[in-house]
Amino acid sequence: RKQLKMEFSADINSLSSLLAESREAEGRSSLKTNQPPKVTEGTVVRKPTDPVSIKSTPSTNKSIWSESEIVSEDTFVDLSDKRPCPRYEFCYKQTVGTEDTILGMSDKTPLTSDCSHLVIKVHFPGYSLKDIDLKVTSQRINANTKTLKLLTYLPVKVDDTNGKATFDTKKEVLTVTLPIVHEF
Repeated sequence: RKQLKMEFSADINSLSSLLAESREAEGRSSLKTNQPPKVTEGTVVRKPTDPVSIKSTPSTNKSIWSESEIVSEDTFVDLSDKRPCPRYEFCYKQTVGTEDTILGMSDKTPLTSDCSHLVIKVHFPGYSLKDIDLKVTSQRINANTKTLKLLTYLPVKVDDTNGKATFDTKKEVLTVTLPIVHEF
């Protein structure tokens, strides 16, 4: 036991000396930062009292509209609409085969970054497909009936032109399946 205590105290002393050296090195480096920078060829030196001016350059942007002319989606939200939101859920869909699940040969993971589709299930009790108004953009879903309104952002960017919507009349659930647009 004595030997173990002596080894432990030796380890603590070694760690303490390493920390002391580190503190001394930090002290030396902070002294160096207060010194003027070393000037070499190609170095630009500016005195701290010199004012910094930012020159505006003429815009070379070839945009059709200015930012003030672009209407945000938020302007279409009717805040006076008091219809309640139906129950909804987001699910992710992945295309997997036996090489993925049994053999583990691909690089797919159960993460949402490896999913191919976003599935949105919206519950519309007492309604049929003809009563539902559905609009989907790459970032939002808008599903309305006479008494229910769903308007929400999607958790991922989707390809809204290649989606598919189905309605289960027994469960009264609208299922919207949209391909995920991966931006990496």
